[in-house]
Amino acid sequence: MNYSPKKIISRIKKRYQEYQNFWHLSDVLQKNNILLDSKKGKTCFILGNGPSINNQDLTCLVNKETFVMNNFWRHPQYKIIRPKYLLAGDLASYAQNKRPEVRGVDLSASSVATSQVPETKLFLNSIAKKYVEENKLFLQNQIFYVLQQGHMDEKLRFNIDPSRPIPLPKNSAILALIIAVHMGFEIIYLLGCEHDFLAYPAKRSYAGFVGFYDKPKKSSSDIPEVPLYQEARYENMIESCLKLFRNYRLLSEKIAKLYPNVKIYNATPNSFLDVFPTVNFEDIK
Repeated sequence: MNYSPKKIISRIKKRYQEYQNFWHLSDVLQKNNILLDSKKGKTCFILGNGPSINNQDLTCLVNKETFVMNNFWRHPQYKIIRPKYLLAGDLASYAQNKRPEVRGVDLSASSVATSQVPETKLFLNSIAKKYVEENKLFLQNQIFYVLQQGHMDEKLRFNIDPSRPIPLPKNSAILALIIAVHMGFEIIYLLGCEHDFLAYPAKRSYAGFVGFYDKPKKSSSDIPEVPLYQEARYENMIESCLKLFRNYRLLSEKIAKLYPNVKIYNATPNSFLDVFPTVNFEDIK
């Protein structure tokens, strides 16, 4: 493959910046090694924010190893379930401004909510680190940061060890899978992962796309409301979903290669995500 000099220079600059990012965060990322195989052979549940979890009794997950993400603290059973882990890792979720709201997830409001369940461990994108520390957020919770750069490739050359840079996951459920495997979980169930984005017109806002919760409220008078999703053409949504589903497939193949004992099941009813075998949530014992 031939590249123009301009393209080569651009690639070199990108590689250098990625190295710089890793060098500055190497000590922070090494902290993730304390989690390695800490849950060897155990079972966990990864909860997306799809509307199907409104129709499922999640109280059976009390005392279970449960990952939740982004706005899940809005769920009425959050304090009952007391999830072990909460993630907000999708790079695209963080607004590029001084107040990095996460598509309707305000980090300040999240900090207040998660402090009421101090045993919940947090996994955040490293770009939020400065903001979190400057604003003294999540003081009651243990925080782990991940550095996400690069992409998954068909030759499976990407890394899934969170003590080093991992690929951009496209959504937090994929990040949760990477973290869960790193921790040694061998049976993993997905919930709230309908991924039925393409079943709806691109410019129409609908409850399923937003999540199980209602339209988010302002967490304080001086924080503007953030649109959950900007309008997009259907063509753009197709491209985005293709990347998302491809990432699930590639990650599944990588996990199968490195961790053949790991089994991942999708327990989301009527889910479009067909990368993993499906099971009924009610049948899980």
